[in-house]
Amino acid sequence: MRNFTSFLRVTSIVALAALVAEFFLGSWEKPAIITYPEIPVFLVFLTIVLIIVEIMLGSLKTLAEAIMTEEQRQKHKEAAKNAWYRRFYAKMLDQKPIEKESEIILDHDYDGIKELG
Repeated sequence: MRNFTSFLRVTSIVALAALVAEFFLGSWEKPAIITYPEIPVFLVFLTIVLIIVEIMLGSLKTLAEAIMTEEQRQKHKEAAKNAWYRRFYAKMLDQKPIEKESEIILDHDYDGIKELG
């Protein structure tokens, strides 16, 4: 696992699997992890499989970046810049580009001074 995102993804999937197992198999007297010894074995196996998958995905990403031409790298960077979650985040914050900053006028006109003007 090469970065925090991979670690977070593996950890959250294993935690979700543990919670689902506890929800469906657990009781009020004893937790499912203690009652069924197969559950910790499964969680360890799941963790190992997910780490292997993350390593493979990282290797494939590195290989794909090595094969790309410069034009394809530029397209990939542009696509990453315009990802839906970045657009959504910018829309939620109502961000304006730096070029349009002069158009922003704050409503503090009570003293006769225009902000960013």
